[in-house]
Amino acid sequence: MIKIFIRFLSTVFTIGLLFMAMANSAMAAETIKIGAVLPLAEVIGKDASKSMQLAVKQINAAGGLLGRQLELIIVDDEMKPDKALAVVEKLVNSDKVDILVGGTTNATTMGIVPALKKYKKVTVWCGASSAKIEKELEGQNWFFHLQSWDYELGAYYEKMWREVVQKYPNVKKKIIFVAYKEDPFGSDSFSIASPIAKAYLNLLNGEVYNSPDYRTMLSNARKFGPNIFIWDGSEKDAKPMLEDAKNIGFAPPIYLGTTLVWPADFSTLAGSEGVMLYSYWNESMKSKNKASRDYGDAFNKEFNESPATYFGPLAYTNIMIVAEAIKRAGTLESEALIKALERTKYESPLGDTFVFVKSLGINHQAGANPKLMQWQGGKIKIVWPWEFATAKLIYPFPAQGFNKAAAVEIEGKKKPAPAVKQPAGGGKVPAAGKIEQPVPAVKPTTSEKKKSPAPTSAPAATPEAKPATPKTTPDPAAKGDKAAVATVIPAAEKGKVDMTGIWNLSVITPRGPGHPVFTLKQEGNKLTGDYSGAFGEAPVTGAVQGRNFEMKYTMGGVTTVYKGKVDGNKMSGDVDFGGQVSGTFTGEK
Repeated sequence: MIKIFIRFLSTVFTIGLLFMAMANSAMAAETIKIGAVLPLAEVIGKDASKSMQLAVKQINAAGGLLGRQLELIIVDDEMKPDKALAVVEKLVNSDKVDILVGGTTNATTMGIVPALKKYKKVTVWCGASSAKIEKELEGQNWFFHLQSWDYELGAYYEKMWREVVQKYPNVKKKIIFVAYKEDPFGSDSFSIASPIAKAYLNLLNGEVYNSPDYRTMLSNARKFGPNIFIWDGSEKDAKPMLEDAKNIGFAPPIYLGTTLVWPADFSTLAGSEGVMLYSYWNESMKSKNKASRDYGDAFNKEFNESPATYFGPLAYTNIMIVAEAIKRAGTLESEALIKALERTKYESPLGDTFVFVKSLGINHQAGANPKLMQWQGGKIKIVWPWEFATAKLIYPFPAQGFNKAAAVEIEGKKKPAPAVKQPAGGGKVPAAGKIEQPVPAVKPTTSEKKKSPAPTSAPAATPEAKPATPKTTPDPAAKGDKAAVATVIPAAEKGKVDMTGIWNLSVITPRGPGHPVFTLKQEGNKLTGDYSGAFGEAPVTGAVQGRNFEMKYTMGGVTTVYKGKVDGNKMSGDVDFGGQVSGTFTGEK
């Protein structure tokens, strides 16, 4: 009897072990599901898809997460808003994904916002830049964003060019012309640049163009005489636009394109040397950044090619940030995962350290920063930021093979500019009309887009002849780029200033604009007063040396420092918010 009982216990124990093994096996077989929304037929979608697959393969090879393997489910949104919405519904309801990632364009992202808000699934998004989307997702604690918002880019580009001018004083940046394709989401280069142009008294002009009609727009840009010419467009615009610029002799000191992908044979085109571009990543970064090198080498080994766009390393970053957060949280429970994501500090192949902070509208923003690059010797080289630079800046634009005789002939035939006709009933002045004041950056109205702008007093810009600044109301802040962008100069400048009074400032940072008020009192070189702004109120201390000054205040343990220069009743300079965020400012008393 006892033997029977012992055999019974042994059988029960064996069966129990078997069930436990089966349960553990089932748990191990259950994957952590990540759902990605990408346009798989587009180059950005292909780069992103491959990079996400690479990241998941590396994570699983290292043992997975929480004792489970990652499963990446990628669904094609075809770059259509309605399709993207259906994709999210499928991923959440049919595939039962744990986290949503991916995203590319403003349109598709706006299309899925209703579904995102409906399901409140933890989402780490690498696409979209429009502040309109940010507004729609305001206060949604489950949403994390990896792409810079458009207003962040405007401030960042100003910072970029200020640093370039400081290193290369002969570079001019005050007169800017933007050729663009209008974006209904307000993320085109003209819309991005307009607030900054107003804040820093840059002369900004813009014109919408449609492929393949480039010559009219380029002729108008040449008449405007810009220091910097920027064109927004696609890969198909790059070569014919440069050819037309070459044929009419339009050779601005800086010729810059913002296309996501450049033609594979662009470097073979006469005149390509010295063309500049904004981009978040290029393979040449591998020589300057370990994370970039590791990612690039792994991608090359896995797919026998290099990523064509920055969406490759951005999507890789997307998956790695999610994986690290899951590991920190130790669970997939939403609140724990959100808190773990908030502690993100990821060294990305893009060269940026991703840390989530609050932006103007959302709680979790960690935008990447673009780099300034240039075609040199048939390859794309990085010229800024300095820590990633792989070449020195070529300036001015060499304009090799350009028909400079055509520019001289056209200029010789140019007629006096007619007076600008104000639109009936008020409204906007035509964008390319004669500029009477340096501050406004006027975007063309719909009816004006088809009109050729009236010639201005600025001649065509060539490397041999610097463009004359259009006649404007004299302004001390606009007397040369070096004066306009300088911060604190080591040696005190001649002349005394009196900063006593009320100063209204306009501050531009990557996290958005601000308009603080400083009430100051100057006694000798000593500066005291009060700050009042979005953060509250605080006492101010500082010092004045010649026309240069430094003032600071402390709130919540964070010391904010303003360094700048006074010119009459105006000031300008740089601001640092406790080493967390930096920006620039202008002010008037």
